[in-house]
Amino acid sequence: MLNSIALSLLVGLSVFWIDDKLLVVNSISLASNQSISPFLAKIIFILSLLLFAFIFNEAQNRLHIFEGNYHSTFIAVIASLSLFVGLNDSPSYWLLGLGLILLLLLQALVQRESRIEEAVFLLSLLAGFVSYQVPEAIFFAIIILATLLLSAKFTAKSIAAIILGYGAATYFVVAVEGWFGVDSFTSYKNSLTALSIGLPSVSWIDNYGLLIWPMLAVFSILILLSIKNRLNNLQRKVVDLWVILIVLLILASFSLGNKTFWLSMLVYSIAYALSLTIEAVQNRWVKDSIYLLVLLSFFSIFLIP
Repeated sequence: MLNSIALSLLVGLSVFWIDDKLLVVNSISLASNQSISPFLAKIIFILSLLLFAFIFNEAQNRLHIFEGNYHSTFIAVIASLSLFVGLNDSPSYWLLGLGLILLLLLQALVQRESRIEEAVFLLSLLAGFVSYQVPEAIFFAIIILATLLLSAKFTAKSIAAIILGYGAATYFVVAVEGWFGVDSFTSYKNSLTALSIGLPSVSWIDNYGLLIWPMLAVFSILILLSIKNRLNNLQRKVVDLWVILIVLLILASFSLGNKTFWLSMLVYSIAYALSLTIEAVQNRWVKDSIYLLVLLSFFSIFLIP
């Protein structure tokens, strides 16, 4: 654990050597129109990456579904840096934490055997609130539906719970802001119509180092699917969940706007799948090659023109 954290922190310090044009760390505003200096903002960004990656890793270990390890802490930090820089996206602290929460709630939904509709409603309610800040979050409903289908919990009640969750969030936001004379529904409707849905982003192709991540994702999916016959029922459901999440989140990162929202979940998904792959393969050369490719993707940051 300590080795993974120390190595992640060491890599995180590279943020100070990355050109500000490649990675724009959002400033943190304070009272009286003041803001934290860029130096402190970068320190907070590094600590946030490390903290969220460690929380995700530790949460998986404490579930005891698979044998515990700390591979995903290091891989999630590397993935965050390389993907945010490679896609020229400015990471938001609250979205990094939100992606972590949504993923853990999705996994809890797969593991849950009772009161499914309540869990779906709460997850949809959270996504509904987020969609007023990040309109693309409305498509998170597709991920919820896929999770329900995957876990054989797709019913009329669960569909109704999704609609009620998004609807309740909309009603609450419109009612509260309407009280202060703000027409939030119109602006929300306009933001939805302005969503960009199109062909894959050219930045994935321009920055060849990023292509390592889809390659690693496909490799991990193939390995995890090949070992499913050795897993128990819960482990198979969890593996299926992360496989479908990787596929959907890569597609979203390719073709939808506000990549921070999708990347904040994709980095954890790929990191966890790779950590399971490293534990599953027996060949030491393969294990080392995964780490080598992860590091190669990171070092390609400095080659981006």
